[in-house]
Order: sequence, then structure tokens, then C-alpha cells
Amino acid sequence: MRIISNLNTLVRKWFRLDAEAQFALGVEYMHGKGVPQNHREAVKWVRKAADQGHAKAQGLLGFMYDQGDGVPQDDREAVKWYRKAAEQGDALCQNTLAFKYAEGKGVRQDEREAVIWYQRAAWQGFFISQYWLGSRYAEGRGVRRDYREAVKWYRKAAEQDHAPSQTCLGQMYAAGRGVPQDDREAVKWYRRAAEQPGYDPSQLLLGTMYANGRGGVGRDYGEAVKWYRKAAEWSNAEAQHRLASMYAEGRGVQQDYREAVKWYRKAAELEHAGAQYQLGRMYHQGRASLKQEISKDYNQALNWYLKAAKQNHTRAHYSLGRMYAIHAYAWLALAAEASPGSHSPTLLGLESSMTQSELSDAHRLAAAYRWYIERGIPIW
Repeated sequence: MRIISNLNTLVRKWFRLDAEAQFALGVEYMHGKGVPQNHREAVKWVRKAADQGHAKAQGLLGFMYDQGDGVPQDDREAVKWYRKAAEQGDALCQNTLAFKYAEGKGVRQDEREAVIWYQRAAWQGFFISQYWLGSRYAEGRGVRRDYREAVKWYRKAAEQDHAPSQTCLGQMYAAGRGVPQDDREAVKWYRRAAEQPGYDPSQLLLGTMYANGRGGVGRDYGEAVKWYRKAAEWSNAEAQHRLASMYAEGRGVQQDYREAVKWYRKAAELEHAGAQYQLGRMYHQGRASLKQEISKDYNQALNWYLKAAKQNHTRAHYSLGRMYAIHAYAWLALAAEASPGSHSPTLLGLESSMTQSELSDAHRLAAAYRWYIERGIPIW
């Protein structure tokens, strides 16, 4: 028993001297594996390893300061340790350091310095850095805009099945930037990204290619609906808006106004101005088919038109004006009843700008107002 005890003591001493062992012990304390979870103890042992130049420990210590895990949150300390690891060639820390420079967190913002560190990680095959480097070349941030270089780095990451890079590469082919314009190649890369679970931007783009019949796929509204639905179910507001339109128009699915309202509402609640306008329009005009009806609801229409108008949606501005004209006419008509002739010129002027349907709605609204007023019931 004494021999075993002495052996355990020697193992613990070795554990405390060896940087790799110190790092491993810190990770165990961090996750509570084999020892009680203790973030302060984790920091203590990770720091011992980091002080000996252990790159992974330096990166982890940077992360701990970044997150305030076992130490007070400190962006400058985080950058200090990320840099130590990055200078030893740790690609993850190089990428993180690049991000810190891009965002100006813990260091003065410097897009050129961000590009330098993205490049170092990208050359090691780190696909996230390859993606960000491609984006920097595409946007001309921290480096001269160069679409060919953007394509080069997007492709390297895309070939590692990085869905955002596959999508960007598809968009470069669709627009003919850095490569000859090629819709078939665009569809190929959109599909590779779209088939990855939950990557809704490419699902939306692939659906659009089917809806427009581009990329050699042929126009297929059924396939468009399929991909729009996949993206919509991941709360992609534009996909929800387009899926609603397919239901409203009966393209690729049986026409279904209730489903259209359902998806317009989902997108509208995500602040999609076009969906807010369309939802207002559905309630403003009402929709009816053999099997279903969406009743007119002016309060709902006003609500959604207002939301869209606040986002500077031009058609919502116009529709909102038409709706206010109906309300204005209703009140002017009641005023004219109470004081015949006094409001006739204004009423006639407004009437000349309104459609027959709008006039009918205004008269119905005036009758409703009159009913409430006569009974002393508040309208609002």
C-alpha cells in the first residue's frame, strides 16, 4: 500500500511540473471530469501551463478571460493570451485574434491586421479563416477588393463542406464575379450547402433558382416550395414571405389563403416589411375561394400597413393613405349629416379620388360609427 501511495505522490508531482499535464488537469477541473468542477482551479492550472509556453493552454486562458470563466472578464487579457498562442501557429487563436482586430475588442480596430491573421490561419487550411478571408477580398475590407482571390478562398473552405462558403461561392458564380457567370455551378454549390441540415440561406437561394428556372434545373414551383419551406422552418423571414406568396397564388401548392396568412404573419413578426405589407393587404381586401375566406379586418390591415410603412415600404405608404381616406370620408359623411352642406366640397373632393369599392367601404364604416355613436358606445 505504501508503494502505491508513493507512486501516486510521484504522479501528482509530475502532473504539476509537466505543462501538458498541467493543461490536462486544468481541463479536467473546467469540465468536472475526475475531479469536482472548479473554474478557479481550472484557471490556476491552465495558467501554469500557459506560462510555460503551452499554446493550447494560452488559447484556453484567452478564452477564459474572453468569457469571464473563473476570472473577471477582460478583453485585453484575452487578446494577450490569444496572441501568444497565435504566434506559435495555433490556427484557432489566429482566427480569434483576427476577429478581435476586426471588431476592435481588447485591441484597437484594425482591418489590415485582421486580414494578416486570417491569412496565417487560412494558409494552414483553417476553413473558417478561409471563409472570412474570402469575404474580406469580396468586400475590400482591409485589403484591395479582388473577386478572384475571394473565389479562391471561398472554394478552399467550400471544399471542406463549409456551408456559408459554398453559398458565397454559388453567389459568385451566379453574379459572374471572379469567375465566368455560370448558373449551373451556382446551383451545384447552393445545393451542397442546402443539403446540410438547417442552412437556410442556400435553401432560400436554391428555391429561388427553381422558381425562376435558372441553373439548368428548369422552372419547378413544387421544388421551389420544398426548399422555401425548409428555409422557412428555420425562421428565414424571406423564405417565409416567398412560401406565403406561393400559397396565395397557388404555385407549386394548392391555393390556400389561410396558409398564406400563416406564413406572411411569421415573416411579418420577424420585421419583414414586404410580408407586413402583404398581410395588411390580405386583411384590407379580404380573400375568398370556394373552400375558405379571409374576412376583411381594417384594424389588422392598418396595424400591418403601419409596421411596413415605418420601414419605408412605399406601397404600404400608399395603401395606408387609401385606408385613411376611407376613414376620413366616413367621418366627413357623419359631419355632413349633422350639418348639411358645410362639408360637401371636402367630401366631394375626396370622393372623386376614391374607387367605388372604397366608397362602399367608407359608407359601411360610417354606418358602423353612427351605430356606436347613437348608443353612446366608445369607438376606441
